Amino acid sequence: MPRGVKKAAPAVEEKENILEPFKKIGKMDKNRFAKVAAKMGISQEELLGLAVQAVAKGKVKFEAKKVYEVK
Repeated sequence: MPRGVKKAAPAVEEKENILEPFKKIGKMDKNRFAKVAAKMGISQEELLGLAVQAVAKGKVKFEAKKVYEVK
């Protein structure tokens, strides 16, 4: 391939995204997640597992918001 010419990324096959059940995550972010997993050559499940481990070990900042409902 000539210098300076970028190789096209492989197309992500259409399948259900592992993040589909999470309603609060935008569709664009879900698709980006699937593309990153495909580009890395690992399954979405493995990538999600690595992300969870990074949060658990404190390598990635993670904040949870609490919502209180008053009845």
